[in-house]
Amino acid sequence: MKDAESNVTDIPLQTSDEPCKQSPAKMGEWLVSEMKDAESKAEHISIQILKNPRIHKVPRRLLQIHGDADLFEPQVVSIGPYHYDKPRLMLMQDFKKAATKWFIDKASLGLESFYAKVQEVAQEAKECYAELPEKLCHDEFVNMMFFDGCFLLCLIDHFTRDKMEFLPVSKHLQGSIMKDIFMLENQLPYVVLTALMSLKHVDIPRFFEVYLGTIDNIALPKDPQIHLLGLLRSILVGSPTLTPPPVRAKYWKTSRSASELVQVGVEINSGETNNLSDISFVGSYIRGQLLLPMIIVNDWILSRFLNLIAFEMSPHSNSDYRISSYVWFMDQLIQHKEDVKELRANGILLNELGNDQQVADLFHKMALEIEPDRQVFYGVMRGVDVHCSNKIRVSIVRPVMVHFSQWGTNPIAFAAATVLLILTVVQTIYAVKPSGGR
Repeated sequence: MKDAESNVTDIPLQTSDEPCKQSPAKMGEWLVSEMKDAESKAEHISIQILKNPRIHKVPRRLLQIHGDADLFEPQVVSIGPYHYDKPRLMLMQDFKKAATKWFIDKASLGLESFYAKVQEVAQEAKECYAELPEKLCHDEFVNMMFFDGCFLLCLIDHFTRDKMEFLPVSKHLQGSIMKDIFMLENQLPYVVLTALMSLKHVDIPRFFEVYLGTIDNIALPKDPQIHLLGLLRSILVGSPTLTPPPVRAKYWKTSRSASELVQVGVEINSGETNNLSDISFVGSYIRGQLLLPMIIVNDWILSRFLNLIAFEMSPHSNSDYRISSYVWFMDQLIQHKEDVKELRANGILLNELGNDQQVADLFHKMALEIEPDRQVFYGVMRGVDVHCSNKIRVSIVRPVMVHFSQWGTNPIAFAAATVLLILTVVQTIYAVKPSGGR
């Protein structure tokens, strides 16, 4: 037992007030050795992350926070190895084979050609998964990639052409299937889809245009994607046009709801694109303008965004947390149902849930304990903070906004509000002007 304990470390633990017997020289040699070893391992890990992105499972912390397996586990169809043996999902296995036949029958080449394409990329696809069931042999893995890949492409093609009746399930379950295919643990390496599409074209950009309903003329990223969920994220965030300046903490602490911003003269309008990264603020002396992308809030959005957040949290995602940052930013704007109403009135939110409080609750749920990238919307936060921190501007705009909202568009009321604005400006100037020294 004594020999086993002595192998744990060469540095004895100090168990009393007596000074450690380890000599400084030997301690220094050990530290240098440990640091070199750690540096070598870190470099190896960095290379692995760059060369071998993986499909991970949902981080445990996220599961603990939300505690609802339906948000992260497929309910109708499994894709890939993580849930393929769940009994409740077995009914779709035979249908996958039927969908494979439909997908290949309309192609000029036969089944053997499609299968051979999957075989060519099977090893690369296998290396994309962080873990695989021990009982899953290579041939079974290839079969899984083949049938799942053909099924996915058949589904995408029918969804794009609004021919979803090919699925022998109710419309409710059709919606569940579309939710299932964008779960992190239910992903197929995109290299498999690329191999199959080299023999039969499927309009992936058009599929995302129909699926999202808010983004037109989608151009797929040039870099190969890990899977459909990763591709969805790339499309949603778009390509940032500006490099944000270094973060200063004071501007990150600002937290004002949409209703509060409107009261201090900030107009909230829809931007030129619906990419979630395209949030900007333009200030002027009296008013400011916050531009936001339009987004559809429906039954799918909670699962979709939580799985995108899970993907960003994965060790090999190499992401900049833009989805997490967007959800956090929207949660700051939406504190109550009145904020949802404000954003809905300005074309920012298309509420398909029907209840504004449900939307507010949904964003609160999505934002639970997420960590945003503090640089993503730093410029916006800074602009809003500077605008709202100007006491003269706020003291002028706030009472006028209240009166305008009460009086509406009546011409007489508008004239009265204009007079009020002039009087408020004059009063404010005299209030802040130093006395003449009488």
